Amino acid sequence: MVFALRLIHIVLGAFWVGAIVFSAFFLMPAVRAAGPGGGGVMAQIMGRLHFHTYMLSAVWLTILSGLAMGYHNGGESGFRWFAIGVGRMFGLGGVLAIIAGILGGAVTAPAAQKLGALSAKVQASGAPPTPADKAELERLQSRLFNATRLVAVLVLLAVAAMAVARYSA
Repeated sequence: MVFALRLIHIVLGAFWVGAIVFSAFFLMPAVRAAGPGGGGVMAQIMGRLHFHTYMLSAVWLTILSGLAMGYHNGGESGFRWFAIGVGRMFGLGGVLAIIAGILGGAVTAPAAQKLGALSAKVQASGAPPTPADKAELERLQSRLFNATRLVAVLVLLAVAAMAVARYSA
């Protein structure tokens, strides 16, 4: 059972970290630089490929498997396990990941879905975006860009904490 939890946690966690870091530092800046043309890329990724569904699934399965492993590793000591170095570092990584997951679900996912829908609407019209649509696109892009970067930093810090946990005193 622990083997399966660890496998799920590491594989889906790697997907989550890789996807969010790529999105935050490469994809989103490129989409922003492309202007209205970048909206088509986001519409494809979010609408047709359902990227957000894969991300949310990976995020919550990573978090749930991590919580289950934390419960297992605590054993008879329960929450006292988090008082020792290794438990503290795994706990810190877990808290950072949970905050990142909540931020992703509450801010980035809705902003990305709205951005994808509005981009698809503008693209389907065949006309340039109206001033109101353009302002909303820019607002959503900025919100998504900033929140995604924050999530990326949080998950990188979570990975760092978990990577060094075994060596904590």
